[in-house]
Amino acid sequence: MEFCSAALSRDTMEADPRNIVFCPYAIAIYALPKERGRIYVSYRKPAAIGSGKSIKTLRAVEKLMDDIVREALR
Repeated sequence: MEFCSAALSRDTMEADPRNIVFCPYAIAIYALPKERGRIYVSYRKPAAIGSGKSIKTLRAVEKLMDDIVREALR
């Protein structure tokens, strides 16, 4: 699943226009044929790099994705 948060995406790109590379955000849900009954959920954490403002906004993106995954797994 790919998505964007308009507010977070704007914040990250205002902090550093090069942060556009992280959007859209993606969460993968998949199963492997040889592992019946097991479902995997994963996402790629954005690298918190750049200025202090850039790091802060990218950590907010990471928290959003982590919150979504944790909520879905309840």
